[in-house]
Amino acid sequence: MRVAVFGAKGRTGRLVVEELARRGHAVVAVSRDGAHVAGAQAAAADPATGAGVEAALAGADAVASALASGKGNLACSGLARALGGRTGLRYVTVAGAAVDHPGDRKGLADKAVSWISRKVAGEVVLDRQRELEVLRGSSLRWTMLRPPRLVDGPAKGAVKLSHERPQTLSIPRADLARAVADALEDDALVGRAPFVSA
Repeated sequence: MRVAVFGAKGRTGRLVVEELARRGHAVVAVSRDGAHVAGAQAAAADPATGAGVEAALAGADAVASALASGKGNLACSGLARALGGRTGLRYVTVAGAAVDHPGDRKGLADKAVSWISRKVAGEVVLDRQRELEVLRGSSLRWTMLRPPRLVDGPAKGAVKLSHERPQTLSIPRADLARAVADALEDDALVGRAPFVSA
């Protein structure tokens, strides 16, 4: 499979590229400046504006997004909008446990963490929430993974998904990268937004 990875230069994105390449996928590492990432072909695109997105997707069977939104940079919802008209394209994105999805059964502690996240990183969480709304109204074959706090360090090795509430307070980025690659290959996750734990 040929996979375009957006946010490929970031700490999580690099690990996603590495994991996909290890599994034998052809990977296109997409960043705003088109920088080289080991194990992948490089492409430049700015998802917030849509510039270069079409060229970066040339020949892609699937898209993985490890993008990070920031103040004034609505990259996550921007990419979802840019891809929204593509019927059947497989799309896996990494959001966060603070994003709410119908069917969630977050406990009191989980709700408190979500509230704090919205206060501290309001615009970022709102962009992720908008991304989910765009995806739910699109014809993409999408999955939104919602991990808790990301940490560096070795993988724990056992990734678990929950469709109701977060199971842990943190997850190693290496385990999340594996979860992204697994999700791309799992049609049972299409149209789902599971929490990820390790």
